[in-house]
Amino acid sequence: MTDEVARQQVGLWVEDMLEEILSIEDIKTRVTDEFLGAIETERAQRWINEGLAEDRSLSWRKVLANKLRELLWEQHHTAALDQCLRQLVVDTIEEGRP
Repeated sequence: MTDEVARQQVGLWVEDMLEEILSIEDIKTRVTDEFLGAIETERAQRWINEGLAEDRSLSWRKVLANKLRELLWEQHHTAALDQCLRQLVVDTIEEGRP
């Protein structure tokens, strides 16, 4: 029981420290910008219309989220974003931020 609680508490502490050390919100913003630059966001209305035509029970936000998730996990986007993320983490550590 002590091990479980200790693992949970240490895990939370590690998450907090990584957030502070790596400026995770900044990294998320930068990776998102990279992702948005790599996809055709002007096609969003078309994606929404197509998604709603397939399933009218979904909200437009859910349709858009599903499409973005699909694009995010496509290999060519994933590989580029993975490289971007890794480089941002290395740069952040080397720069000694926050």
